[in-house]
Amino acid sequence: MASLLDEGTASRSSRDIAEALQAIGGDYDAGASSDAVNIRASALASHAPQLLALVADTALHPSFPANEVALARANALQGLKVQEADPDWQAQRAFGHAVYGDHPYSRDSLDEASVQAATPAALRALHDVRFRPDRALLVIVGRIGADEDFKLAEQQFGGWKARGRALADTAPSKVTRVFEIMREGTKIGTDVVDIEKQGDQTTVKFKTHISVVVLIEVYHYDHTSTETWKGKEL
Repeated sequence: MASLLDEGTASRSSRDIAEALQAIGGDYDAGASSDAVNIRASALASHAPQLLALVADTALHPSFPANEVALARANALQGLKVQEADPDWQAQRAFGHAVYGDHPYSRDSLDEASVQAATPAALRALHDVRFRPDRALLVIVGRIGADEDFKLAEQQFGGWKARGRALADTAPSKVTRVFEIMREGTKIGTDVVDIEKQGDQTTVKFKTHISVVVLIEVYHYDHTSTETWKGKEL
């Protein structure tokens, strides 16, 4: 869905959008992650009104033209074939399934069934559910004052009303894995790993316990640590 936002709106064709961006020397990119759909656009501050108008139009009124959807569907199916031949992607998929179990984070980003089900009507329905003002964040940076920012935002997004039924909040993903520590076939301890993911923040807690007994305990070791990741940053 995200990659098709700039392929046409209720009032602009994909060519209109491309030419409008070219006229102001602007850049536009839309994509999706596990937690959000992101639209990033840039241009000179003097073209901020035109740029924000384009962003608002593509975010709020995408039309998902049938020819563009068909092309995207064909490209996605080809991309799936390439991914299936990529060992790194297979490893990441196996890791996600093992760590997150039944949680939505374990789902593959795309599969053949979901790609085949992508029609203009289905994408419009998905857009209505996913794009809501109460779940949106608008960030404007650059050589433009706060008063102008708010004025432009109000002009382009002030009338935005949610359509469709709101989705329920996804519960944090939390899984625990216990690994036995063996020495010459005998269990001498455990490693416990707790992984909790909420949004783009992942907290990993490690707890290691080792006890070596030869009639009496001759060695004892306990260790705990916590890592918190924000996106890809520790």
